[in-house]
Amino acid sequence: VSVNYSDVQGGWAGPGGNNINVDPDFIDTNNPDPNLRDYHLWPDSPCIDAGDNNSVPADVSDLDNDGNTTEPLPWDLDSRARIVDGDCNSTDTVDMGAYEFSYAYMGDFDNQCDVDMIDYAILSSAWLTEQGEPGWNPACNINIPADNSIDMLDLAVLVKYWLAGK
Repeated sequence: VSVNYSDVQGGWAGPGGNNINVDPDFIDTNNPDPNLRDYHLWPDSPCIDAGDNNSVPADVSDLDNDGNTTEPLPWDLDSRARIVDGDCNSTDTVDMGAYEFSYAYMGDFDNQCDVDMIDYAILSSAWLTEQGEPGWNPACNINIPADNSIDMLDLAVLVKYWLAGK
């Protein structure tokens, strides 16, 4: 088995020595109901921007309908951007795991490493839309777990991080 750029409990050498053996800092893995466990990353997770962009599989099913089936998968398991700068170091790097931590501050929709009026305007433009509707913006679906609806839950997250950053 070849494992690389992964967080492996108990450790795993891997071919490039790029694996880690630390707590990934998931949102909730202890819920007694396995269907309610949450494997999204908290903002201080060591798995953020720790993957390998070249290891992201190709978009062979053309999930984003752009006609390019050789580009990397555009989205994570929540249909959010797959390769972004999650730690605001000016480098877009994929995270380890199925869910991308898309913003150093939840609500930073313009990827400027802060949460301000511009981000609020972006959320407002998608307000009360659901996946598949005109105006839907998957980046604004920031409540965890994502529920495919832009509403008060998403606004509450944005408010929590209001004026965070720069």
